[in-house]
Amino acid sequence: MPTEYLGTPPFADRLRSADLILTGRFGRLLREQEASWGDPPRSLGIFELTPDDVLFGELPEDMLRVRVLGDRRGDRVDWLVPITEATRFLFVLVRDVLPDETEAIYAPSWLGVYPLDNDDRFAIPRQEIDDLAHATLAADEAGRIPLSGLRLLLETLTREREAQAQRVDELIRSSRAATAYPTVRELPPEPESAGRPGEIARPPG
Repeated sequence: MPTEYLGTPPFADRLRSADLILTGRFGRLLREQEASWGDPPRSLGIFELTPDDVLFGELPEDMLRVRVLGDRRGDRVDWLVPITEATRFLFVLVRDVLPDETEAIYAPSWLGVYPLDNDDRFAIPRQEIDDLAHATLAADEAGRIPLSGLRLLLETLTREREAQAQRVDELIRSSRAATAYPTVRELPPEPESAGRPGEIARPPG
């Protein structure tokens, strides 16, 4: 379920936790339902996405669906992210799972839907850019970030994940090597007990 928080994590942390990052466009509204919580009343809309370029993760085998939260105002719903079919966006998405739901549905991570301009640049608030993102994203004077800078940051985060996985693997291997396991030998069955399985015995000491 989409969740509201009092604080917003840095942009690099949102990329670390994302399941799918891509460029593309919003398609049709597939369905809409009223949320069971929220004041004022809120709605949940399932939109189709038309992918353009996948920067991280893998697309689902069938249609790409995104759940978006919106404020209901009478007969109108104000979605919390910009939704226009003609605009190309950068989407930072996480898997969104509801009880008894079998569809592969995603949701914007921290409202992670960013309009792209004609030069493939997007903008995020400067206070959300941490030191790692600032050193890599190469924002211009207007705070616009090129997709090329985002690709470099994603490559840095991928190397970071691989290094962490390698450290965990080495820690597991060293832990196993440091653990002494007793020798186990198999005793063949006695001749008169043919047909019964052998027994496992540990040597004394």
